[in-house]
Amino acid sequence: MWASQQLLQHYAAFDSHSEAGPVNQQPLQYAHTLQQAKLSPSIAFYHHSLLLLQPRISRSDSALQAESDAEIAAWMPEYAPPLRAQAPPYCRAPPSEKDDQAMQEWIYGELNTRCHPTRLAVRCERNRRYDSFVPCAQELMNHLVYSAMRGWCDFSQASAAVPALQGVDPAAYKAFKQPPMQNVTGTNGTAEVRLAFFFTVYTDAAYQRRLLGHLYSPRHYYLFHLDAANSSPQFEREMRALAYNRTNVHFTKDVRIVYGASTATILLTKAMAWFARHARGWDYLVALTGSDYPLVPLARMEHIFRSQQPPLPFVMGWTPGTSTHLFRLQKTHPVFESDPLLLRSLQAVTDERGRVLGAVPMEFRSNNFGPPLFCAAQSSFYHLDNRQNKSGRIFDTQWLFPRDVFAGRGRAYAEENRLHASPSFDGKWRVWKKSDPATTGAYDRESVEYIVDSVEGRKYWHFFKHMLLGSEEHYYISLLYNWPRTKGFVQTLSAQIVWNTWKLGIYEQSAGFQTHTHFLSMNEWDILAGFSKRGMMFARKFSSSKTAALLDRIDSNFLLNSSFDAGHFWPGYFPTDVTSPGPVWKAKYQQNLNNQLKARSVIQFTSQGGYGGVLENNEPAIKVSSSSSERRKRRKKRMRIE
Repeated sequence: MWASQQLLQHYAAFDSHSEAGPVNQQPLQYAHTLQQAKLSPSIAFYHHSLLLLQPRISRSDSALQAESDAEIAAWMPEYAPPLRAQAPPYCRAPPSEKDDQAMQEWIYGELNTRCHPTRLAVRCERNRRYDSFVPCAQELMNHLVYSAMRGWCDFSQASAAVPALQGVDPAAYKAFKQPPMQNVTGTNGTAEVRLAFFFTVYTDAAYQRRLLGHLYSPRHYYLFHLDAANSSPQFEREMRALAYNRTNVHFTKDVRIVYGASTATILLTKAMAWFARHARGWDYLVALTGSDYPLVPLARMEHIFRSQQPPLPFVMGWTPGTSTHLFRLQKTHPVFESDPLLLRSLQAVTDERGRVLGAVPMEFRSNNFGPPLFCAAQSSFYHLDNRQNKSGRIFDTQWLFPRDVFAGRGRAYAEENRLHASPSFDGKWRVWKKSDPATTGAYDRESVEYIVDSVEGRKYWHFFKHMLLGSEEHYYISLLYNWPRTKGFVQTLSAQIVWNTWKLGIYEQSAGFQTHTHFLSMNEWDILAGFSKRGMMFARKFSSSKTAALLDRIDSNFLLNSSFDAGHFWPGYFPTDVTSPGPVWKAKYQQNLNNQLKARSVIQFTSQGGYGGVLENNEPAIKVSSSSSERRKRRKKRMRIE
């Protein structure tokens, strides 16, 4: 401020002009600062030509100088009233003025904390506090005030309900109310299913047209969400052309997607709320991104969904229980070991996710608070790490999950053992879990209603909508894992619906969060073939330009080729005992092997000396080498002779 005064006292501008710049590329904090100074954020440069004023020596000039000095000394910046965090309507005010003041001071302290926007492992700076450039300060403060550590929020109130999707085509409200399919019987004797597809797209209309072509049926529902921030008018026109002569294809435009923030799960949960409240006659909500592609034909998908009784959500958790199912599936049904494509598909699951799934649950992500911010018609987020309660602060936004008690961590607890965890705000036991991004998944109607309408589901919604990075990998699977109805199924390979990779394929990212999944390539062909055979419905990422040849090959080999066994080896077709404790299952398995050795008549030998199959009651058959048996007989005969 002093330097500006000196400049204005000794220099005069005789020429000034401004220059517009790339406003869409400048940081939101910078735009916010310019707006506070009542300057247009669209102006990137101000060019001034200044003239040095000569010292004045006359009396009149001295008087003018004194008047100017007095005016400058009297100038004060425009007063801005202090902001105050406002609690949402479902949260009551703190019980006392002292508590309220403590909370407001804590929030101001958080706004003066400096955290790296994308490097979450970098520790936040809290020792040197100073006013920072905070975009959407009022919006961020309102997000912080919702803290429920003291039980100030009542999630059973109507105002705490998950809001439904906005901007849906009016015609969809009528088109998506068809009679249920319960009285229509499918090929396997069970009732047919109606699928409600929900697509999140923003680019590559040619690819979306191709995707819809493989998934379209007059029976199902199709709702496309066009990204309100990143979709071009041309893309929207091309997409709406897909609805021509299709009364069951509709569009919506609601949430602006901010990569790294929780907008993807905010969008999907709002879509669940819309389908639960405004659509009828559907059995599964199938959520897809704009880079997913099917690996099995639509008819096989319908068969798999019909076969899953009772209907359960297709989201696979990274848990030791899933590893148990993988191991016992292979031992009970040897085809999953003997078939090279099926074996490769199983190896691809554990190559990146760990031999024991869930060994690294990424519970440290629960520390990161970064709600999406939308003030001034822009999209951003602000990273804070106040979800760890390292110093025992009473105002702590990590209120949903029990926290481990190890010094300096305070992460959400990811184990079943309650010995090393402090309770959550309501005393309920919850376990933090991880899955592949569940924005690609299939959710049965009962699960959708639980996610959006139950009080427990509302708590998860209000917690994860403020999470930074990875909410789609922890939100839905944690809720479904902690719900007894779905806990068992989400820990099986039968629930795996999509495969993506962070290591293989084509990687093109250079900035921001280094967490993008890769575009797939021809090098992953054997993996994709194995997944197709195993009933993996989708894979990602694809595009019409980067992966055109691979898409053509998938079409010709999997989707349009009736001779390929696409989806015929879905694990749900192969009953596997995952409930018996390890020693009990091992004893049963060993007894089964012994029974097979005794009942040799049921083992069919081949000329190569062995057979691997499945006996009655889903008991595994083992390979017995006739040549090895003959060698043992010859050795015993020689010993008797000697």
